[in-house]
Amino acid sequence: MILNPKLHEQASLTLAPNVNTKKLLQVIYRVQHGPVKDTSDQPKIRVSSVISRMAFFYEKIRNVVEYKEEYLLRKEAIKRILRREIVIEGETKDYQSAEISERVLAELIRGGYLPNNQLPITLIDEVAVIIKKYLIIKNIAAPSISKEISKNLTKRDLREIREEIAKHNQLVDWLMAVAASEIEARLCQDPVLNQAIKNLYDYLSANIQLVDQQELAKDLPIQIYLSINRNFAKLDDDMLSFILLKYYIAGWQSLPESRWPTIAKNIEKIRQAINSQLKNPLAEPLNKITGRYAVATSVLLELLRQDPIGVYTNLKTDPKSFSRQIKKICEKKYTKAKKLLWRAAVRSIIYIFITKGILVILLEVPANKLFGAKIEPLALLFNALFPPALLFFSVLVTKVPDESNTEKIINLVNELSFEEYRRSEPILLRMPQKKTSFLRQVFNFFYGLIFILTFGAIIWLLSIFHFTWVSTLIFLFFLVFVSFFIIRIKRATNELRVIEERESLWRTIFDLFSLPVISVGKYLSEKFSKINVFAFFLDFIIETPFKFLVNMAEDWTNYVNERKNQIS
Repeated sequence: MILNPKLHEQASLTLAPNVNTKKLLQVIYRVQHGPVKDTSDQPKIRVSSVISRMAFFYEKIRNVVEYKEEYLLRKEAIKRILRREIVIEGETKDYQSAEISERVLAELIRGGYLPNNQLPITLIDEVAVIIKKYLIIKNIAAPSISKEISKNLTKRDLREIREEIAKHNQLVDWLMAVAASEIEARLCQDPVLNQAIKNLYDYLSANIQLVDQQELAKDLPIQIYLSINRNFAKLDDDMLSFILLKYYIAGWQSLPESRWPTIAKNIEKIRQAINSQLKNPLAEPLNKITGRYAVATSVLLELLRQDPIGVYTNLKTDPKSFSRQIKKICEKKYTKAKKLLWRAAVRSIIYIFITKGILVILLEVPANKLFGAKIEPLALLFNALFPPALLFFSVLVTKVPDESNTEKIINLVNELSFEEYRRSEPILLRMPQKKTSFLRQVFNFFYGLIFILTFGAIIWLLSIFHFTWVSTLIFLFFLVFVSFFIIRIKRATNELRVIEERESLWRTIFDLFSLPVISVGKYLSEKFSKINVFAFFLDFIIETPFKFLVNMAEDWTNYVNERKNQIS
């Protein structure tokens, strides 16, 4: 990074916040010290606190059997409720959008995702408008696909019918996911976060320069915006799809109802365009750039939120204190990341054990007996203890970023915040070079060889300890899953790294031979998530009658309270 040659001389005198930093300070100050709207006289959405305890306990169980990052749990709960109310129960009941909206908000409050007796009752109508829009689009777009299935049914082969059904289900699932994302965006309005995203977009879009493959230049602005939301705001593909929906359809959130049918007729094409943007080749190289600046922005935001007036004053009286404060926040984030790492490790092992481990372990002894294999107590014990031991050992040896990482974050924060640190050279975005088909085939051959050697060596070692082929399969099953989850849970710590770790020969060899194991774990995890037996059981067998009983209990409680009020 090339900086102003008088940087150190200027920095010792004063630091002048740039325009974007001043805007961010103003927004934070308005949010923290601006007038608070008095809503005490407005009716609030209220549910029974006693009944809420049952629903809250259920949500805790439900979140164990489907591994999602904690910041996505509410959006996932909204999606699950919408799917049940619209797709499952909606086939037999003609629910209106206002009724669905009331149920969604009530369930979110009971589940602990929203505060009780604090949200205005007018929120039901706002969410109802969102739900109505997606209901109309679904009812127009999805049946048009199902009608295609019934056309000339006898003349079509089974594969073609299956493809149409899959297409129908994908569209409906996508609509529910985007609807949930729009509701989540309405429930989580943060002007400070929005201003920080705008600032980062203004800075990166002005400084990032695409070096090659200029045919992708037209997608660069939206890809920068998506990358910021992916790395800084931590949005998943569902929520990024909602952003892209607003990108392709101007004024989507305030679209008049008369236009909804027209949108519905083209929604499949829009969905395909959105999916194409999510898979854009610019995404991966951009993530490496925005990831670093996302860390710097999050650190800056945390500092400014603490004391916006104090920070601004200290820039004039004690400019050096700014770097000291940034360093303290970095250290605090490192400590928090380590704690989150341990919590994620516990969640992961519970998830793996409940959703996959119980079934596998219960099958190990019967399968050995069925095939006449000798049951080895050592193998049984090893398969039971190995997954948590490997996971916890990996967390134990994981190091938080060092001092050099903190210094780099300080430089990036200064670059984003002050005129004196303004960048004078563009950030070059280089696309990875495409390998020739011959070279790719050579690499694939060597990767296949490493794959065979890795799993062959593991199987050979297990055979020395008299593992049966059943016990060996179970060991490999746990190994690949745990290895993938180790990479996944380390994400919170690795995201704080803005400088690449030093490579060593042993690290390179380890990565080379662990890659096949992690790749298989990723593949199986994605496949198993689609056929999660426990999640299916809870969603379709337990949740519907349970929520019905909860709603009945809530209605009964309201009725009793009304009778009490009449008597008094």
